[in-house]
Amino acid sequence: MRIQRANIGRACTLAGTAFLVAVTAQAAPTTRPTSKPSTPAWHLADLKGKTYRSTDFEGQLLLLDLWLPDSPADQQASRQSLQDRYGTGQGVVILAITPILDAKTKAVLKATPLPYPLCVGNQWKSLPAAAQFSAATTSAALFDTAGQVVWTGPLAEAAKALEIAIAKTPPFVLSKAEYAAASQIVESASGHLTAGDLLSAARDLATLAPKAATDSRLTRPLASLSAPLADRGESVLKSLEKDIADGRVGSSVDWLEPLSVVFKGTRLGDRLKDELESIRENPDLWPVVEAHRKEHPAVPATTQP
Repeated sequence: MRIQRANIGRACTLAGTAFLVAVTAQAAPTTRPTSKPSTPAWHLADLKGKTYRSTDFEGQLLLLDLWLPDSPADQQASRQSLQDRYGTGQGVVILAITPILDAKTKAVLKATPLPYPLCVGNQWKSLPAAAQFSAATTSAALFDTAGQVVWTGPLAEAAKALEIAIAKTPPFVLSKAEYAAASQIVESASGHLTAGDLLSAARDLATLAPKAATDSRLTRPLASLSAPLADRGESVLKSLEKDIADGRVGSSVDWLEPLSVVFKGTRLGDRLKDELESIRENPDLWPVVEAHRKEHPAVPATTQP
């Protein structure tokens, strides 16, 4: 059913009001006030069809911005300022949401594009009640690194809320350049990695480790990459004896060195380190490794300065 243009603003406001009311209800204290209530899983889809799930933002701050075609013009400046200040390398993700996508909305978007992704439709109904918006008083909601709603209010006050949340968040130990590089490594892991891709990722992670593992923005993404790397580590250990016999010990060390750093302090890491040290101490094997390196020099890690 099509909504008449004259009623769009009112419809958006009513939809937005219902949208923000839901998070407060579910964010209310339980019978055990010392523990935070669990936040139901939710998902949103943007105009390009990309789906954003609540689990994607673990370890990061998430700001949701209620966008309406009749939003005040000064809000656009606030949006650009937020994106410029927090959009990259700050452990903050910003998404816009609009309940209606019609001809007028598309025209406004074309004339004034948003600086961050816009999710549209009724997917927002899956959000917890505390993130519901009222266009009159509340046009943004902030989730902490655990997925809890910690603030709702006007978009103009979002920067202040973000500063407070960032101050309470475990420190981001990586520099902007390191975080960007680590994010690129993790992003590459979302596809089907070749052995070469995995080796590059292992070397890059070894350059960052252990700092990357202590950065809250990367806790979950790195976990997704560690599984294929661990499988590769087990495979290298299993085939090591045959590789040595076949004169391919250099290729094995290519893997042993970075993976022993990536998995340092774990059982797998100890096994990789032991095998690596054994090869280094073998006067017959280490010259083979050095010859291999001369023929196949490693590409410098992308995370190095």
